[in-house]
Amino acid sequence: MSLNGREIEAALKSPAYNSELEQQLRESEAQLDAVLEAVGVSQAHLSALIENTDDMIASYDRDLCLLIFNAAYQTWIRDLSGLTPQIGMSLNELLPGALYALMCDDCERALDGAQFCKEFTYDFGPGDLRSFEMSFNPIVKDREVLGFSSRVRNITQYKRAEEALLESEQRFRNLFENSPDAVFVENLAGDVLDVNPIACQLHGMSREELIGKNVLDLVPPDWRGEVRHWFSQIVAGQQELVESVSLAQGERVVPVEIGVTHIEHLGQPALLLQVRDITARKEAE
Repeated sequence: MSLNGREIEAALKSPAYNSELEQQLRESEAQLDAVLEAVGVSQAHLSALIENTDDMIASYDRDLCLLIFNAAYQTWIRDLSGLTPQIGMSLNELLPGALYALMCDDCERALDGAQFCKEFTYDFGPGDLRSFEMSFNPIVKDREVLGFSSRVRNITQYKRAEEALLESEQRFRNLFENSPDAVFVENLAGDVLDVNPIACQLHGMSREELIGKNVLDLVPPDWRGEVRHWFSQIVAGQQELVESVSLAQGERVVPVEIGVTHIEHLGQPALLLQVRDITARKEAE
């Protein structure tokens, strides 16, 4: 069945059709209001996040003039130069000369469209050297770079912790390498992960030869049952000091005292075994 023009016009003017159309319009308006409300909530959350973060966030135009910044950025600039940042101020005004010179090339890279991070340090005065991580993100519209945003994060505590860890590891390595006792690092199955020079001397093997050996490979066959027993106790934390024997260079059986410490090695639980030759003590007894 087909409708002529008059019939279509009459249908469009009917109260039922107009009522349905009005209902659809109201539903569309309600959906639009919900979307706008959600966008507003999201923007509010984003603004709150930017304002409450400890990271220093700001945006600049192509002339390196300030477009927007958060509270942390304002505090940072005050600490750096004693100025209170204002929209429109140039980066050259805001940063001390040495820091601005350090940033110039990075700003040009960002304005060329590069997205990257860098770390730098700045001396705020005697004993106050701080470390920062700064990210650069171009602001692009219609393939044109209009400026860039930056995020600066204070990583001073992280860097100090990293340096302290490196120093601690170096001290441990020095003690490990220079210990007068044989020192082994083993996993919880008794496989050798690392050794010091004295351990190599004790067994007459190179470091490469010892790594991968099992604790049972380094004792006489008739001692393996006992070693297996006390090693399981060590793993369980029930023993920290044991007397045993080692199969030394030339198949010599050497009485030893073994002190054990539970450690972490390359992110995995492990054992540090300090093996001391007690031959002289045993002979004196």
